[in-house]
Amino acid sequence: TGEIQFAHYSLKVQSGLEHFERRMVRSGPNEVLMIITNVSQRVEQQKQLEEQSQRRTALLNANPDLVFRMKFDGTILEAHTSDPDLLIEKTEISTTEGNNMKDLVPPWLFSKWEKSRDAYLKTGKTQSYEYELNARKGLSFFEARLTGCGEDEFYVVIRDISSRKKAEQKLIASEERYRTLVEALPDITVRTDFEGYYLDYHIAENLFIAENIRDKFSNQKQLGKQIWSLFDQKLQESLLRRWRKIRDQSYQNQTVETFEYRLPGENAEVFWSMRVKALPNQEVVMHIRDVSERRKMIQEIQNNEKRFRQMVEKLPVPVSITRLDNHEILYVNPKGYEIYGMDPKASGFTGKKALDYYKDSEERLKLVDEIKNQGFVEPIEREFIRPDGTRFLGNALCD
Repeated sequence: TGEIQFAHYSLKVQSGLEHFERRMVRSGPNEVLMIITNVSQRVEQQKQLEEQSQRRTALLNANPDLVFRMKFDGTILEAHTSDPDLLIEKTEISTTEGNNMKDLVPPWLFSKWEKSRDAYLKTGKTQSYEYELNARKGLSFFEARLTGCGEDEFYVVIRDISSRKKAEQKLIASEERYRTLVEALPDITVRTDFEGYYLDYHIAENLFIAENIRDKFSNQKQLGKQIWSLFDQKLQESLLRRWRKIRDQSYQNQTVETFEYRLPGENAEVFWSMRVKALPNQEVVMHIRDVSERRKMIQEIQNNEKRFRQMVEKLPVPVSITRLDNHEILYVNPKGYEIYGMDPKASGFTGKKALDYYKDSEERLKLVDEIKNQGFVEPIEREFIRPDGTRFLGNALCD
């Protein structure tokens, strides 16, 4: 033919298996010129490229995402996925190559791709965008990431994020419900980090709080500040020491702990009850309630009991207080100890049963039934027993 002929072959030489290329051309009427070149390095490089290409193709085909290699104008050069359900309805992975993205997707989606492409060309940074589209599997949420892979080509990696989107929507709905609940509570709700720095808080509108304090909490002004930082340092440190102890108990046991404290108010001290729950993520949620009225009631009851005790202890007649259900003796005044021949300082009646001091315990049982039915028992002479065994008669008025 008069044309140059090529041949490739391999030979074992001293250095091992080598690859050669032979070129043959007529060099005269009866002559042939042969040029033999060692192409072992080129053959090895080509082999490595083929292996890399095979690995890349295998990786792309195994990838659960949808991967496109595209030109700047949107022409699809390659398409890979192991999940065909990610494709748009009535689309096959084999038919996308060679087509333009513009002809396969809605105009609004191609516009998103163009904006991301332009942004990448301008910044050189990977771009991403999200969208919702009907795929083979139904309406789904997707995230597309676009990055360059050459002078005039892009990779577009598309991932199904439907599960994440649904989880985000549930979280948003949960947060909205939580916020609605918190805002409906008539008290104070606080969320802090583990050291007590405000992350979030809500104060009920109708809760009576000094105007200067409420103003300092308005518009989330306290976010990032530590609880009780509005008060003097000594008071804050004292409250924080107690709070940390309660916080640690709650965190270690995953329980709700409670402690009460008081703060200075405009006209008087205000008593607060705080319920503390330290979460596993080291956030602390607190529900705080004004218990000043309850404290006043408790104080009033204690004062009444004190006045009652002072009055009863001065009475010239024996007085006792016992339980109706188990007959336990709760209190006996000094005159009662005297009539039973006992020393008041010895507290001899503590933990004892009233039944033990009646000659006939049935009388005590009947007395209890009458009190339950009538609310009182008229004075009637009964016989009682002292600890030393002696007996005495007495009129018992019960109420």
